[in-house]
This record gives sequence, C-alpha cells and structure tokens, in this order.
Amino acid sequence: MATENSGLLSMDPNNYEYSFDNTINVREIYDKIVDSEPNNQLLYAELLKNYAVTGEQILKSITKRAGIKAGKNVKFDKMTGIYRSTVFGYVFYDGMNSVSVIPVINVEEKWRGVMVLPPQKQLKRQLSSDDIQNLIAEIPIRLMVDYDKVNQLVEENLKFDEGVCCVFVEGKKPIDGNVQKVILDYDMSIETGKKSEDGSIDFKERSFIHNIDAGIQIAHFIPENPAVDGLDIYDEVLEAHYDEDPCYKIGNNLKVEADGINIKSAIKGILVNNNNTISVSNVIEIEKVDLSTGNIEVDGSVIIKENVTPGFSIKTEGDIKVNGNIEDAKINCGGNLIVSGGIIGGPESDMHINGKVYASFIRNANLISNGDVIANQIVNSDISCNNRVIVLEGKGVIIGGSVKALNGIWAKSIGAISESKTTIVVGRDAEAYALFKNIVTTVKTNREEINKYKTLLGSEYFKDPKAFIQRIPENKRETIKAILKKVTNLVKETAELEEKRKQMSEEFEKLSSSSVSSMEGFFPGVTVYISNIRKYITKKISGTEYFYSKELRDISEKAPKTLPPEEYAPIDIKRDDN
Repeated sequence: MATENSGLLSMDPNNYEYSFDNTINVREIYDKIVDSEPNNQLLYAELLKNYAVTGEQILKSITKRAGIKAGKNVKFDKMTGIYRSTVFGYVFYDGMNSVSVIPVINVEEKWRGVMVLPPQKQLKRQLSSDDIQNLIAEIPIRLMVDYDKVNQLVEENLKFDEGVCCVFVEGKKPIDGNVQKVILDYDMSIETGKKSEDGSIDFKERSFIHNIDAGIQIAHFIPENPAVDGLDIYDEVLEAHYDEDPCYKIGNNLKVEADGINIKSAIKGILVNNNNTISVSNVIEIEKVDLSTGNIEVDGSVIIKENVTPGFSIKTEGDIKVNGNIEDAKINCGGNLIVSGGIIGGPESDMHINGKVYASFIRNANLISNGDVIANQIVNSDISCNNRVIVLEGKGVIIGGSVKALNGIWAKSIGAISESKTTIVVGRDAEAYALFKNIVTTVKTNREEINKYKTLLGSEYFKDPKAFIQRIPENKRETIKAILKKVTNLVKETAELEEKRKQMSEEFEKLSSSSVSSMEGFFPGVTVYISNIRKYITKKISGTEYFYSKELRDISEKAPKTLPPEEYAPIDIKRDDN
C-alpha cells in the first residue's frame, strides 16, 4: 500500500472531487471551434460542461495535496486542497498530471486575440458586452480591436443562447520556412510481434527487415520555403522559425521521379535508415539475432555482428555472414554462409545453404549445402554437400557423424582415437543410387509389358493401326483404344526414363573419380563409401587417399595430395550499394 509520504496517493484520480467532466478533451474541442467549425453548436454544448467562472472551484484534493499540477489560470489552496479558476474559461484536464483553464478571451497565440463564449443565457453569472470589453482592456493590446464585432456577438449569444466565436484583434501570423525536405512515406516501424489465430503473440515475428521491390514509393520532397516574420497584438515582430533540418537524406539506389517530388526504390533490396540517410541495399547489418530483432527474412544478404540466438531463424536470398556463433537455429540461405565462430546444432536446427559454407567449427549440426563446406573441424554432424568438404585449417578433424560430398573430402584427420563412429561418403550417394536402380527396374518392367501388348495385338496392328482398328467390332473398340493409350504412355515414359538413366550414368562416371583424402590418416571406427563400395577402417591408417579403382572395381589407396590454399580461402559478402 502506498504511504502518504510516497506521493503516490495524491496522484490517484480517486482522491479528487471533480467539478467538471474529466473525460472531455476540451483542448481538442476548443481548437476545432476556433480553426474550422465556429458555428457548430454541438461543440459549444460540450465546452459548456467544463465552463468555469473566476474563483469557481473546479477540483478538490481529498488529501489536500497538489498531486495534480495547477496549470495556467488555476490556483491551488494548500489549506483547503481546492483548485480554483482565476479566469472565465474552460477547464482542460490532461488525464493525470495537470489541470488548466482556457480563457474565454484568449491571446495565447500572440498574433491574434480570440473570444469563445458558450451558451450562457441560463448561467447564473453572464458575461455582458461591458464585461468582455473590460477583460480585453486588461490586455496591453497595441493593435486595433474590433469592439463592434465583439458587442454584436455577445448580444447574439445572450439573445439566442448560442455559442459564438470571433477573432477580435489580429496581427500577422509568422510563416515558418524550411530547406528542401525529404519526408518519409514508407512505414519503417517494427512490430512487437505477430498475432496468431488463437490470439497469442509470436514475438519472434517482428518484421525487423524492410524488404522492398523496385519502384516502391519511399519518400517525397517538399520545396524550400522562406521564413516570413509576423506581427503580434502588442505591435512587436514575431520572428518566424527557419528549419534547416532536411529530415532525411537520400542514399544509394533511390531515384527521384520526373516530377522532382516523389522518391522510389531503384532496385529490389532492403530499405535501410542509417543516421537518417535512406538507402536500398542488397546487404543489411544488424547487431545480433534475438528477441530484439525476431526472425530474419531478407531479400538480399545480412551481416550479423554478434551471435544468432537459439530458437531463431534466418532466411535470405543472398549471403549470411555471422561474426559470432550460430546456435540451434533454422537457416535457409540463398547464397554463401560465412561464420567466424562456429555452427552449433540443436533440436530446432535445420540448415539449407545454396552456396558455400565457411565456419571455424561445425558441431552437432544437420547441414545441407550445394557448394563447398569448409571448416577447421566437423564434430558429430550430419553434412550433405553437392560439391566438396574441406577441413584442412586449424585442427582439421572430422570426428563422428556422417559427412557426404559428391566431389570429394579433404581433411587433416578423420575419426578419433576413441573410435567414434564416423561415416564418410563421396561420389554417388545412396539416395541417388537407389533412384538409379529404381529407374533401371522400371525400364525393364515397362519393356516387358510393351512386348506383352505387342504380342496380344499382333503384327497387323503395327503395319496399319487405323485399318486394324476398323476391323475390330464396335463393342470391343473402346477396350482396344484403352490398351493402345496405355502402350503409348508406357513407350513415352520408358523413353524419358532411358534418358534420365543415361544422364545419371554419365554423372556417376564423373563422380567415380571422387576421393577421400586424410593428410594425417584415419582412425578405427571410420567407414568410407565411394561409388557405393564400402571400406571399414579397423586400425590406424597413416596419411592416405582412398579412391575408386575402375580396374579393380574396388576402393584403392595412394599417397594423399592436399589442395592449394586458394581453393578454400574464405570469401566475403559482395555489396551492391552504388
């Protein structure tokens, strides 16, 4: 419970007695009357609810403490805890912190004086023309006052019981100037999260990255305007403000339309605001991937300065560069994956890389790559690579798990003294070979079935198919047509499968030259597959290259040859910011 000394009690709205409607936004209603709707009597009716005369109680603090601030034209009595109006006007309460009164004779804007009277015929204290003139006379106005207009409206106010408004004295409003400004049209706000169908919020989906297509409206220019000084009601100059802030600056890959006003994206990419400079880039830099960013989806490349937190995902059309670690994350990368630290797998981990993979280490990860996989060590991971796996820097070890590479594997050492089960596969993999065997079997089956139907139909059909069908009784023609259609489809399918078999055979022939090279050797527990032939390592083997011997139709070995360093040197992200 809050104590009196804490000050919290005095700020509680329940500790006040209100003599006005505290739910009304008086300022909004007043401004609407003055600036656009001077004859709207419904607005005056709302104002009347919060009308106060000089000295009238508008608020009382039960605790007699001024938790709510006494603003303009309000006085607080510490003895009674009562807030009183010091003018005739309208009580404005901001909801918690302050209460003020907007006077009926208002010169808040120094360049003009405004009179706003509510319907007052039924009020106990009415304001006459003389009262209004006296209120105006208290202000040291140096410009001419339109008393005729004031008197006329006051009389109408009392006669018809309607609210009235007028500007009774007017100088000149200053006109602020500005340099040419760039105003942002594109919403670059970041969502708190994405609402699911069940009403819950997924805080990982924040739309942190703004992907855009070419030709999207980004911003527009507003022209430069000079500053024009004004004149206040005291016959003094009102200096105009000149804003030299252009708001935003135009960066790379944005184009100004022929109208010289509208600004659009010139390329497909990522909209970036860097210190109020707006650009479209193919690369975005962020600190890290966590709840502050949510999951990342980029129509380009991304550089992450720190880590990718467990449980998050990244999807890009381009490259991913991580200066820290990736841990238990979903990665779908359209380009290369470059990790200065390591890749650490987990229950949520799932990684598909279209390009190359560079990492200091890969541990307990499931990773599929269309390009090379290059690391200093690979431990207990499941790697599938459509090119090469190269582990020649640092420790250079492959220990545990399964590593598959179509075009060869190079490492300093494969396996461990602990005889960790390690599977190494190069050349055609099991899935491809199973598909190949299935194609061969299907072709054989199709040919047998085609020959069966040929025997059934007889040689006459193949000499003249049309004449053959004409000789078939009408009640059997549909059956024969169905058979003929099936034969046609089988012939077409078989031809397509034969072409596929031929292509795969040629590819297998190329891949049969793939090898596994370990500069320092293999440990027991390693199983090597080349062209679907297996070799199980039962003892420590010194530096060796295993390859498929066409003459022996078996795995053979020779002295290993390392790769030139330039073939596995790290690469960097290419930028298109020009």
